[in-house]
Amino acid sequence: MTVEPASWGPIPYLTNLRELKRQLQVEGFTKTLVWEDGPAVFYADHTHPVETAYVILEGEMTLTVEDRTRAYRAGGALIRLSAELKPS
Repeated sequence: MTVEPASWGPIPYLTNLRELKRQLQVEGFTKTLVWEDGPAVFYADHTHPVETAYVILEGEMTLTVEDRTRAYRAGGALIRLSAELKPS
């Protein structure tokens, strides 16, 4: 499984969106956006054509990849997902 924390570890500057976007660009992500969901939102199994990254700004996200489920909470490390990962 290639879900991994970013090399820069825990994110102390979540309130500084400009700095967070700059750091994501350093990590190789040229396109960034802020996505917000309500509670208990569910997405069906899917893939992305490119590597994706998630930074939880508020609340938490539960992710299942290759039959492994883990909850990620605000303030944690960047979650990087390889484009090669397949849904469970």
